[in-house]
Amino acid sequence: MRSMKKTLGLALPMLAATLVLGSAAMAKQPPASCERIRHALDSGKSQQQVAKDLKTSESHVKGCTMQQAKTSSTGTPNRTAQ
Repeated sequence: MRSMKKTLGLALPMLAATLVLGSAAMAKQPPASCERIRHALDSGKSQQQVAKDLKTSESHVKGCTMQQAKTSSTGTPNRTAQ
């Protein structure tokens, strides 16, 4: 009886932590696509407004604009060998 209580005493907190961490990971949205970000910027919104509207970080928005600048300056995307 005592070992059963000990087992349940350890298992229940671990189960609760798994449920909390698992639901937080599932709730996270994928980042907005650069295409959507560029479209929003082209419509006249600031980077801060786009980040807020698309629920993404300002650094992600800036990364997409940097990617666009590299692509448009050469005509083709700069890709590195993987």
